[in-house]
This record gives sequence, C-alpha cells and structure tokens, in this order.
Amino acid sequence: MILKLHTPLRRDVGCDSRFRAFRVHLPTLREAISCPVDGAVPPGTAARMIGVDIRTLRALISRACVESVMAIEPQSGWLRWYISENSLEEFRRTYITVTQLAARTRRNSGAEAIIQADRGIAPLPLHERCQTIYRCADIG
Repeated sequence: MILKLHTPLRRDVGCDSRFRAFRVHLPTLREAISCPVDGAVPPGTAARMIGVDIRTLRALISRACVESVMAIEPQSGWLRWYISENSLEEFRRTYITVTQLAARTRRNSGAEAIIQADRGIAPLPLHERCQTIYRCADIG
C-alpha cells in the first residue's frame, strides 16, 4: 500500500539504505489513505461535505442528484462505491438543505420548512425519513 500510494519514506541518519531502515511518517500515511480516490470521496465524508446524513445521501444517489462511482479503497484494496467530487460541487450550487437555509435566515429549521411550504415551494421528493432539501432556484 505504501508503494502504491507513493508515500514518502524516511530513514534514520547513519543507517544503511536497506528496506528495514526506512520509516513511514504516520501523519503522511493517514493523509494519503484518507485523500480522495480518483476524484471521489467515501460516502460518510461526502455526506458531511454537503451537510446531510447517510440515508439522505443514498436517496440523492437513487434520484441521480449525486453521482456515485466505483473506486478501489486504498486501505483494503476492495472495490467500493464512492461519491464523485464534481457531483458534490454541483449539488452544493444547485440545492440547499432546510438546515442550511435556516442557519442563513436565523430561524428554526421546522419554522423554515413551514414558511417555504406556505410560499408553495416543494422540497425534493425524498423518503419521509430523509432531510428536507430545496432547489436554490426555487428559494430565490
């Protein structure tokens, strides 16, 4: 894995240049493992980036609001579903969660949802247990 990720190696001063003498800087290795893979991020990280939970992220994937891609996970080498960073940026520009909208207007998120419903603005049709998300174009 160290060679595959091109992680820099260090050696102690005065040691031979044998493989056993090399050391890995752990923070560098952690950063290499957690960095995006081929322009994609793990689902948990993607959910935090856009401010939703995993259930809502899965619903957004099924509605094709966010694009998922298969990528090889660096830690295990397994093929896993990752979320495209480009689609996350597009999602941020196009949609807003009721929590983000409430923080912007300094209202309670429940009150904000009621205000938007009174204005006739419908949220995305997601499962009832998912977070409420609006199109930015509808909010104005």
